[in-house]
Amino acid sequence: MKEITESQFAAINNLWKSPLISEISVVLEENGLSRITIKSVVGADWNSVDAALDAELSEQFADYEYMGTPARYTCPIKDIENDLYYINYKGETLIYLIMQLGPS
Repeated sequence: MKEITESQFAAINNLWKSPLISEISVVLEENGLSRITIKSVVGADWNSVDAALDAELSEQFADYEYMGTPARYTCPIKDIENDLYYINYKGETLIYLIMQLGPS
């Protein structure tokens, strides 16, 4: 995706209000591509996190959609099992949602 607008960035930033979110990062690459990573707190309920994302992002990222099934992996540093969700917006994977499930 090319440049994130100020209103889109503000919507992403508003996710900090949710106690379900532990980390948000926005990477802006020199080629103009953007990637957003959102990480849940350990043990957060997926439905609750999805509702928080929908409440903050649905207006600025209209018609975003989850793609495929999540990839499960274990973070070797924290030894926490995670599910990685790919969220597409306008045909590109823009957002990565990492659900921290708990100790592996």
